[in-house]
Amino acid sequence: MLQLQQGVQNPYYQVLYGRYGNPFNVNTLNTVKAARLGSSDMVKVEYQSQDAFVTKKTLDILSEVFLNKYKALRIGEVSNVVKYFEEQTAQSAARLQLAEEGLKNFKTNNRIINYYEQTKYIADQKEDYEQRESQLRMDLNGYQSALSRVEAKLNTRVLVQVKSEEVVKARNNLSEYYNSMGLALVKGEIKNENAAVKVEELKNHLKENVRGLYDLNNSTEGMPGKDMLDEWLKLTINVEESSSKLNVLENCISKFERVYDHFSPMGSDLSKLERNVDVAEKEYLILLHNLSQAKLRERNLAVTENISVTDPPDMPAVANSSKRLLLLIAGFMSCFILVLTCLVLKEYMDDSISNPMHFQKISGIKAATAFAQHTTLQTIRMEEMNALSNERWILSLIDLEQQNGNDSFTVLAVPFHKTDIDCKHMLRTVVAQMDTLGHKWSMREMNATQASNGRQLIFANTSNRELIHKDQLTACKMIYFFVDAEQKFDEYQKELVDNWRQLNIPIQAILVNTKIHQLEKFIGEIPKARSPFRKFIKTILKRYSK
Repeated sequence: MLQLQQGVQNPYYQVLYGRYGNPFNVNTLNTVKAARLGSSDMVKVEYQSQDAFVTKKTLDILSEVFLNKYKALRIGEVSNVVKYFEEQTAQSAARLQLAEEGLKNFKTNNRIINYYEQTKYIADQKEDYEQRESQLRMDLNGYQSALSRVEAKLNTRVLVQVKSEEVVKARNNLSEYYNSMGLALVKGEIKNENAAVKVEELKNHLKENVRGLYDLNNSTEGMPGKDMLDEWLKLTINVEESSSKLNVLENCISKFERVYDHFSPMGSDLSKLERNVDVAEKEYLILLHNLSQAKLRERNLAVTENISVTDPPDMPAVANSSKRLLLLIAGFMSCFILVLTCLVLKEYMDDSISNPMHFQKISGIKAATAFAQHTTLQTIRMEEMNALSNERWILSLIDLEQQNGNDSFTVLAVPFHKTDIDCKHMLRTVVAQMDTLGHKWSMREMNATQASNGRQLIFANTSNRELIHKDQLTACKMIYFFVDAEQKFDEYQKELVDNWRQLNIPIQAILVNTKIHQLEKFIGEIPKARSPFRKFIKTILKRYSK
C-alpha cells in the first residue's frame, strides 16, 4: 500500500489515478457499464477498449472479482444473520429460564401442586360446608320450635318439676359432653365405642330423673304425661346435639375461610407468571426456528451457490476498427491549423521591421541592402548570402558615384543604438569589395583626424551616436543608417529620420538581423543545399503561385 501513496513521483499511483488514460487507469475502468436484463437475475456488463485482448482480459478479471466479492458478501450477510439469531436465542433462553424459575418458586412457597384442581376442591368444600351449615341451622330451628310447643303444653307443676335441679344438671352434663365429644371428634382424639357408652349413660341418667315425675301423667289436653316427657326429652337431646354440631361446623368454616382467602388472590399472580413463561417460550421457539433457517441458508449458500457467468467474454471474430489513424489525422490537422493560426496571428500582430519591403512601406525609406541573421544550419551558406547583400549595397554606392561624378564626397554610416551588429566590419568589407571592382573608397571614423579627399565612408560612432552635428550632416551626400529588423521602428527613430529629411539629404536603410526567409524576395533565391525533390516541389510551387 505504501507504493500507492499519492505523489507525482510515484509511477504506480500515476498509472492507476493519473490524468493520462491507459487500460489500468481508474477513470478508464469507470466506463464499465452494468445493466439488469428486464426483471430477471441476469446482469449484462459492457466495456470497450482499443485492444480486443485488453477488453477480453478486463472482463475476465471483472467477472472473477465480481463473483468472489458477491459470494463473500452474500455469505457474510447470512453469517451476520446467524450470529444475530444466536445472540437473541441465548438471551431468550435466559429469559425463559428466569420466568420458569420464578413460577417454580411461587408454587413452592405457596405449596401449590395444581392450582386449578386445588381451587376447585376448595370451592366444592366451601359449598358443602355452606349446605351442611344451612341444614344444621334448619334442623336446630325445627327442634327448638317443636320443643317450645311441647314445653307450652306441659302444666306449670310439671315444668317446675322438669326444671328441677337434678334434671337441669343431667341435661347440662349431656350438653357439655356432646360439645366436648364434637371437638374431640374433629381433632381425632376420641374413640367411637367409649363415646357411645358415655352418651348412653348420660341419656339413661336424664331419663331416670324425668321418670320420677310419675305424677305428671296427663297434659291439659289429655295427652299422657309420659309421652310428652319422652317427646320433650327427645327434642331436648336433638337441640343440644344440633347446636353442638353447628358450633363445630362454624369453627371449621372459620378455618376454611382463611385458607380460601389465602388462595383467592393467587390466581392473578399465577396467571401473570404463567403468561410470562408462555410468552418467553414462544419467543424462544420463534428465534430458535429462525436460527435454524439462517444456518440452513448459510449452509446452502456455502455449498450450492449457483451464480455463474452465462456468456463469458471472447475474442471477437471481427473487432471494431481502430480509431487511432483517425485520431492521428485529427491530431495532425488540429496541430497544423493551430500552428498556422499561431503563425498568422504572429505575423498579424508583429509590428517589427521584419523585411526591407515592409520597412519601406511603413517608413517611406528605401532599403539599400539587408543582412540575414547568423545561423548554425549547415544547409544555409551564409558567406554567399552576405555576398549578395553586399552586392545590393555596392550597387547603391555605384549609383551614388554616378550622380556625383568624380568629385570627392562623403557618406555617413550611422548605426542606431539598438543595433548590436558589428557595423564597422561590414563597412570594411564593402570598401574592400569596391576597391576590388576598381572603385576607390576609404573608411574612417567620425572623430578621426584625416584629410577629406576622395570618396569616404564615415562611421558615425560619436558618444551620442545618432545625434550628429548639422554641419557634418550637410557635408555628406548620403546617410546609411543601420536598423535591427527584429525590432520596432519606434517614434524616436522616426523623428530622427524626419529631421535628416528636412536637410534634403538622401537616406537609405541597411537592415541587419533579418530572418532568412524574409530575404528571398529581396536578394533572390536563398543559397542553401536542397535535395532534388525539394527543388522539384519548389519549381512547381513557383510556377503555379503566380
